[in-house]
This record gives sequence, C-alpha cells and structure tokens, in this order.
Amino acid sequence: MTADANTATADHREGMGYLDTVPYRVVTLWVPLIVFLIVLLFPFYWMALTTFKPNGELLNYSDYNPLWVVKPTLDNIHKLLFETQYPQWLLTTMIVAVAATALSLFCSVLAAYAIARLRFKGAVSVGLVIFLAYLVPPRILFTPLATMVFEV
Repeated sequence: MTADANTATADHREGMGYLDTVPYRVVTLWVPLIVFLIVLLFPFYWMALTTFKPNGELLNYSDYNPLWVVKPTLDNIHKLLFETQYPQWLLTTMIVAVAATALSLFCSVLAAYAIARLRFKGAVSVGLVIFLAYLVPPRILFTPLATMVFEV
C-alpha cells in the first residue's frame, strides 16, 4: 500500500472507529435497523394475519391473541374471489392502468422527440416549463382541487 492509501484508511477508521466495538455497533447500527424493519414489515404481517384468521378470532380479542392465528382458514380468500366482484374490479383496474401507461408513454415519447430533435420557436421555453413543473411538489397542486371538491 502507498502512503496515500494508508492515510485514507486511517482517516476512514477515525471517522467510523466507534463502530469497531460491539456495543457501539449494536446501538448505532443494529437496534435502529431492527426497529426500522419491524415498523416497515408489520403492516404486511398484519395483512397476512387477518387473511388467514376466521371472523371469530378477528372480533374476539379477549379469548384470542391478536398477533397470532389459532385456527387458520382460507374462507376469507374464497369469499373475496368467488362471492364478490373483486376479480372483475381487478381486471378493470389493470386494463385502465395498462392503457393509461401506454398512452402516457406514447405521448411522452412524441413530445420528447419534438422538444429534443425538432427546432421550433419556443422549444427551449417548453422544455424549461416541463422541467420546472417537476420541481413543484404534488401536494401544492392538490390543495386547490381538494378545496373545490369540499365546497361542492
């Protein structure tokens, strides 16, 4: 190793040297990581749990643990797929999503080609306006829409 490489390694170890000991590594790295994973994954666990729980267990917390399934069942899935309109709603949603994506992609490619390749008056301004539109947070755009909806 060269002297520059040794200096860079030494500088790096000084900055993160506190992670060399196990207690510091556990407190600064593993505890926050585990808490983050639990918070992130708990909704998925809850969805899976309520999928396989019978209604009696879902509604009776005094006799059953809310975080565990005693008698798993597939009745909820059967009801969703065969006794509701969910499959039709899912198909309709997928058709709309694919069609909207394809149409948006087609229009975007045509517009991008026109802005980038063709020379017309105002091409730079149009490109700048499109770029600046991405800098506006979406929440600001929905505030007037929400006001209009709630006034009706």
